[in-house]
Amino acid sequence: MILLLPAPEAEIPSALTVMTYQRVSTKEQGSKGGRDEGFSIPAQREVNQCKADMLGGSIVAEFVDARESARSADRPDLKRMLDYAKPIG
Repeated sequence: MILLLPAPEAEIPSALTVMTYQRVSTKEQGSKGGRDEGFSIPAQREVNQCKADMLGGSIVAEFVDARESARSADRPDLKRMLDYAKPIG
C-alpha cells in the first residue's frame, strides 16, 4: 500500500510526500518472495520505492506489520500510520 500526500509548498512545490505500508500474514510470507506465499516485506518495499520514484515522491515514513491478518484493522503499524497521517490542528 502506498499513500501519497502533497508536500507543503514551502518545501518542494512539485514533490510528493510518501508514506508506505507493508504487511504480511505469515512467517513464510515474510521470508520468501514470489506469488505462492505472497510478496515479502522487502519485495513490497522495493515496489513502493519504485512507485514513489516514478511519481517523483520522497518516502518520509514506512510502516510494517508482520504476521498480521488483513481481516482486522487492529494492526499496530496500520494504526500508527493513520495517526501519522492525521492533519495537525
